[in-house]
This record gives sequence, structure tokens and C-alpha cells, in this order.
Amino acid sequence: MTERDTTGRDGELGTAAARLRALTAAATQLPWRKHDAEYPHLVIQAPADVPATDCHGMISTNLTPNESADAAYIAAMQPTVGAAVADWLACMAMLDPAERGGDECGWCGIDHTLTIARALNAPTTR
Repeated sequence: MTERDTTGRDGELGTAAARLRALTAAATQLPWRKHDAEYPHLVIQAPADVPATDCHGMISTNLTPNESADAAYIAAMQPTVGAAVADWLACMAMLDPAERGGDECGWCGIDHTLTIARALNAPTTR
């Protein structure tokens, strides 16, 4: 494998991977769940044998249907998912295009890896 350029596309992927790793490392490392009680809310909760009332953090209560869907999505994107995506981005940045099958999706022609990196690197996500 040749030395990779740390600017351009690969630099963007590396920056996104580092940002996601930092966010993942700083986040609570317990299972995240959307708690469906009388007042649904997103909790960062201890394992299943700990009562839901013993949550480690809460984002919101009295959620609207859209907010409830947001809470379920946020819970699904817990730190273990973020760590895996960060590793994938970093690997994609290190591989030559031939090793990763090119930059664009062969089916739709979009560079999904770069799309994710740019979304993570955007000033609005900081």
C-alpha cells in the first residue's frame, strides 16, 4: 500500500474518523435505549437488570411522535456504532481506490464514504 495523501478526500475521511472517535470516547458507554414509559424519553441506561428509573442521563421528556422517533434513532447510534463507523472511515482513507473497489458506489455512483465524512466534518455538527 502506498503512502496516502492526508488532504483531499482521504484527509476528509481521516478527519471525520478522528472526530467520531473523539465523540464516541466521550459518550457514556452504557447501552442506550428509548424508554417507553408514561412519558417516553431517551435514556442512557444501565444494563437491562437495572430499573429504567436508574438512568444515567436523559435527553428529553414528553416527546412528540417525531421526537420519539428521533430518540429511537439516537439510541440506535450508540457509541459502539460510532466506533465501528470511525474504524471503517479510517480504513477507507488508508486504502488505495483499487483496494476498496473505487470511491463511488457501482450501483448509484455516489461516494457514500465521503458523504458521511462531510456530514461529520460540517460546522453544523460541532
